[in-house]
Amino acid sequence: MLIRTEMSGVGHYGICTIVPRDGLEKLLVLFSGLPISESWENLDFDPWKPMGFGGSLRVLDKDPLEPEIKLAWSPGILSNAMVSHSLLMRGKETFGEEVKNSGALEVYLAKTSSGWCLQADFGDDIWDVIECPEFTEVLPKINAEIRFWWEDQSGMPRPGQYATVFDGQCGPTLQVYQPRGDGLWVAGSRNRRTGGCSQRQLTDHNTDSSRDCFAHVFSLCVILKHCRAMISGHSLPPL
Repeated sequence: MLIRTEMSGVGHYGICTIVPRDGLEKLLVLFSGLPISESWENLDFDPWKPMGFGGSLRVLDKDPLEPEIKLAWSPGILSNAMVSHSLLMRGKETFGEEVKNSGALEVYLAKTSSGWCLQADFGDDIWDVIECPEFTEVLPKINAEIRFWWEDQSGMPRPGQYATVFDGQCGPTLQVYQPRGDGLWVAGSRNRRTGGCSQRQLTDHNTDSSRDCFAHVFSLCVILKHCRAMISGHSLPPL
């Protein structure tokens, strides 16, 4: 089962989790025996009806024949939305179904006693774009979009390094350095490192708060959006 994360198209910063319809049905059966079951009672997948932990997800799709269901993260309770997303990702591993990720973003989140941790994988088609020389031409647009989010949160200028690509130990490495004073970043490459605690391509650092965690998710979704635009041959308009 492939559970994707990307921009929802709702508002400037909307994020959604996209789950195969039959997969979500199986997950709800799995959750039914757990204390969290009351959070997942939207069995008919009614559009805009709350779903997930604290009602933090909203079904966007109206077509009952759509093979995938988009679950939008509610802006006012993003922390709960990320917990809901992490439950879906943990639940899908129960079924042990491996699906090749060619052009998607898979995000794995966990809330811990000391903050948050995030790991993620891009599909090979997305890495093909990130690793190509032309990617540097869209980095200014990507970074302007990420910076716009930070400035909108704080109401002040937020200059910074943001997304870069450099030659690392495992090949071309993507890093997003977020504008916060104690070294908040997420980085990785197509080839995963062997050993250590990470089993994913991209790993975060110093992700203490839900805002830090969402900043990583948002940044990776912005990168995904621009990579897909490059694949399709369409340029995205400036902000």
